[in-house]
Amino acid sequence: NQLPNCDRPVPAAVSVTGSPQPASLPFTITNPQTLTLTGISPSRVAAGGPAFTLTANGTGFLSTTTVTWNGSLLATTFLSATQLTAAVPAALIAAPGTVAIDVSAATNQSPPPALQLVIAQGLVLTSLSPSSATAGGPAFTLTVNGSVFVSGAAVLWNNTSLATTLVSSNQLTA
Repeated sequence: NQLPNCDRPVPAAVSVTGSPQPASLPFTITNPQTLTLTGISPSRVAAGGPAFTLTANGTGFLSTTTVTWNGSLLATTFLSATQLTAAVPAALIAAPGTVAIDVSAATNQSPPPALQLVIAQGLVLTSLSPSSATAGGPAFTLTVNGSVFVSGAAVLWNNTSLATTLVSSNQLTA
């Protein structure tokens, strides 16, 4: 049978029913992996931007592991032993700054070092590729490089939105 509470490393007391009831014996459930935080996505967001989902990658995540924002718990979803997501409300990114992102488990494990998330002021465009095309030429994919791109960003062509793909916080394609 599946034992209760075996998804997190906590001690359990094991006993047997009967008369007289014998004393219980300790049973310890351990986490097979060290808790690490190896990356977050995105690692940069625009100040004043919309709410977003933060993805945390690492090892040793349990169903009880949570993502923290400068030490405050975020609503966290367990995806696997190597990935969590957390809902970040827009109010948390209202002003520019740097935030410590960490993971915390309800265990006796020490938390791993925090990673930095940058809340940057405004979008910055640095380059286009290609930066020119021949009139009447074939269709092409335009790559826009810059910083602080977020999910939902759109490339505008003469103020008309193009179908846009977020490649990273530094690149869009349209």
